[in-house]
Amino acid sequence: MTRTVARPLALTLCLAAVGAAALSGCGKPEYCAKRTDFGNSLKTLGKDATTLPPSGQQINTDIQNVQSSWQALNTAAAKDFPTETKNLQSAVDSLAQSAQKLQSGTGTANKQQVAATALTIVGQLGDLNNSWNAFQKATDSKCN
Repeated sequence: MTRTVARPLALTLCLAAVGAAALSGCGKPEYCAKRTDFGNSLKTLGKDATTLPPSGQQINTDIQNVQSSWQALNTAAAKDFPTETKNLQSAVDSLAQSAQKLQSGTGTANKQQVAATALTIVGQLGDLNNSWNAFQKATDSKCN
């Protein structure tokens, strides 16, 4: 092999080895990062739902963020964790129904409705937290 051919080949092999080493450090499944994003969206919702007086608009935005991060997590994890993702889907759907109630109760005259819905959401977050903990436990061996 000539020297001019050997250099590009050596460079290619070197880059391939570096790339393989870099990827081996990223060996966690995609759902691990999505799991973190979903957990953060739940924390934000929990904080905003318990703030007095609750802001229907903020809680609604938070629920939209929970739904968005949930979709990404569900897409990445449903195949490997069908039972856990199904349980989480049910809990997220309940939050979405509450969000619809908030949309009609954001005016000043409906502050009591917003407060009541916020309390409902806090209860739903308790149920969601149980499903979330089960999902985390199931995925811990792959994500930690």
